[in-house]
Amino acid sequence: MMEARTLYGLQPSIVFEASVHILRHNYSAAKDVASGKLQKLSGVEELLGTSQDNPDNTVLLWIDGKNNFVPPNIDHLFERAFLELNLRNPETLSKLGFLELAGIKNQNGYLQESPSDHHEEVLKLSSEYMLSALEENWWENLSSEQELSRKILKWRVENSNRDFRDHIFPISLTFTSDLKQFIVLMIGNPVVGSIPDVDLYIHRLQSYKMKFELIACDIRKKREIGVMVTKFCLENIVSVIQGLIENLNTENSNLVLAVKGKYKKASNVDLPEDKIEQIRSTIKKYVLPGFEEILDEVKICIPYSSDTAGIWGLPRGDEFYKHILKWRTSTDYTPEELHQIGLDNVKKLLEGVQAVVKQLNEKGDTIFNDENSPEENLRILSVDEKFQYEDNEKGREECIKDYERLLDEVTDKVRHLFNMVPPNRCIIQPMPKEMGGSLGAAGIYYEGSLDLTRPGMFLANLTNLKRHNKSGMKTLTAHEAVPGHHYQCSIERENLKLPYFRRCRGFGMFAAFSEGWGLYAEHLGRETGFYREDDGSEGYSVLGYYCAQLLRSTRLVVDTGIHAFKWTRQQAVDVMVQNTGMDRIVAEAEVDRYSSLPGQACAYKIGQLKILEIREKLEERPDFDIRKFHDRILDIGAVPLDILEEVML
Repeated sequence: MMEARTLYGLQPSIVFEASVHILRHNYSAAKDVASGKLQKLSGVEELLGTSQDNPDNTVLLWIDGKNNFVPPNIDHLFERAFLELNLRNPETLSKLGFLELAGIKNQNGYLQESPSDHHEEVLKLSSEYMLSALEENWWENLSSEQELSRKILKWRVENSNRDFRDHIFPISLTFTSDLKQFIVLMIGNPVVGSIPDVDLYIHRLQSYKMKFELIACDIRKKREIGVMVTKFCLENIVSVIQGLIENLNTENSNLVLAVKGKYKKASNVDLPEDKIEQIRSTIKKYVLPGFEEILDEVKICIPYSSDTAGIWGLPRGDEFYKHILKWRTSTDYTPEELHQIGLDNVKKLLEGVQAVVKQLNEKGDTIFNDENSPEENLRILSVDEKFQYEDNEKGREECIKDYERLLDEVTDKVRHLFNMVPPNRCIIQPMPKEMGGSLGAAGIYYEGSLDLTRPGMFLANLTNLKRHNKSGMKTLTAHEAVPGHHYQCSIERENLKLPYFRRCRGFGMFAAFSEGWGLYAEHLGRETGFYREDDGSEGYSVLGYYCAQLLRSTRLVVDTGIHAFKWTRQQAVDVMVQNTGMDRIVAEAEVDRYSSLPGQACAYKIGQLKILEIREKLEERPDFDIRKFHDRILDIGAVPLDILEEVML
């Protein structure tokens, strides 16, 4: 007799019904469904159209992408959209803390089956269904908010990467890759507050063997059709995986230490030794063989890979790049237009650098030479010892304390610009070493969970303290924390007026809005005087601001340079160093990121420029109120830039 299919080891209709109640904020009902106290499955019928005796089969057909019922209520379609995007993905559910709102934790023991042919087929069917269901002729008399949500969801589905899946190499060092997600989920933030949690964690660890086998198989497929990242990116991947394997082979690996630490913090007792041994044996039996298989496949790719930095060498590479630019920037800018925007902004910013240097020279408080170029001055700033922390534990503690102090300062500085602020303070913590590395981003924002067990966090990468030049720390605080990502992400996540697919849009979705807001937040830091010296003058922290803005403008130049204008890696690195004054090794890491994740680096500056453009137009109106402007943007949440402009103006 064939074993009945389940969803995360549970009855599929129960998980689906509980999810619908969560989407409607009926948390007590969701818990009653999950515990068996509530038998009625009205949510399944409303979203999937079932009137059958066996709603489990209906949910399983939906899981396989084979349910084409269009709910008569568009709000129900939006609910289904969230479930289409997330309920099949246990890793996403773990990060959101979504099913925990119904008391369900089984998903924390599972992994998504991607990459596989079945997974790709389900995504294809789901996209085709959603595009059809979102057509205007289905819907009449929608409210303005419903119509806005319909447009946002339709844009997302229409512009997804379905036609170019074969152009994406299955493993990279980008934040969304399976390799990074292993580090985030299993080392950076393990969900292990109790012994049952630990058992689920171990079950998920065991699942990585099959997950990694699928990735290794996909690497072979991509190699056969000539789709690989560049040789230097492959070499970087090899180095990271070798480091992980080496660490996981130790008795007290970072993974083991992370689980022990998180468990003790949550339960106030030590994790039992038998559970620690079970984790160690699971690593050896399931995780390490999977990593070793991926490592072998990546090594095989290296002799066949290219030194070409851009994707123009792939089949339909130029077409893919234009598509990915629209996805990342949510605009119709051509590579040529983006390149020129970058050049123009670099020129203006370098002039701004020299103006600040001149002011410092006139004060006699300077480390610069009058005859230096702007780039030389920025290089001096980046290495001067008075802007560096000691590279030891004391220096790391001082760095975190300074960020906490700066968070308080900037919160006070921008308070008068906002009516709408998050109820919870942003938490500042060191980033787990495996998440960042010495050449990774200086900091990232990690969104809080829906069940409020994990707050929003600004994670500072302290592996290399030279990345935390004191002149740039105010800018980074404004971008990642307040009024940047913490304001934008927290308000969006907690906005009960928005459909869940907008509240929980996923990492990188509508990046031009979210990263554009981060850069706009940096701009507000300067506008409010947050970067000024004690005497009120503009000095080193303003130069730090210019460094950050130059990096994002130069990204427009370099990303389009390597992917559209066929620049070599060396050309791209030279331009990065020349425009920003950054260390060459760091510039190489930046270029490798752009090579692996085409177009993403273009989102930042384009988003900021659009927000500023909208604000300038609205400032011409006599009733303009900066607080209402900010509240409206944050209330809308992340959207494509053309839709943002339409709604705001």
